[in-house]
Amino acid sequence: MLPARSRVHRSGEFRTVVRCGVRAGRPTVVVHAARQAQPTRTSELSTGPVDNSLPSRDALSPLEVTEADPRVGFIVSKAVGNAVTRNRVKRRLRHLSRDLLRTTPDHTLLVVRALPGSSARPERLADDLGSAWSGALRKLETRTSGLTKDRASARDHRA
Repeated sequence: MLPARSRVHRSGEFRTVVRCGVRAGRPTVVVHAARQAQPTRTSELSTGPVDNSLPSRDALSPLEVTEADPRVGFIVSKAVGNAVTRNRVKRRLRHLSRDLLRTTPDHTLLVVRALPGSSARPERLADDLGSAWSGALRKLETRTSGLTKDRASARDHRA
């Protein structure tokens, strides 16, 4: 199970990641990714992780999760199915995300949106999630490295 401290809980964080981040879509899921801002008073993404879970035997220890660690949130709408189906899809996504989070860079926030096909074709969910996850991280890395180069060239032009 994915510990609660590794998940996005606040609506402002969901909104910012979906609106300002990059996205990669597949037939069953869409993954949105954004870099978490360094802690400041006004940053919407600077809020620390929420700890409202009891550690289980196979879960990450709460001491192993820090504010810099990547976090993931899930959106599963009623279009996916009834409550039982939606909860089943969420459980699968949390389970699959646990391994993917270990390879995700620090200060990264992700939002996984399940599409109606996720309940119709659950066998594709793992492949689609892994592919969309890596695609979103590639786009995010390209965007952040491009911003860094743009800032450096602007600084050179001012000098």
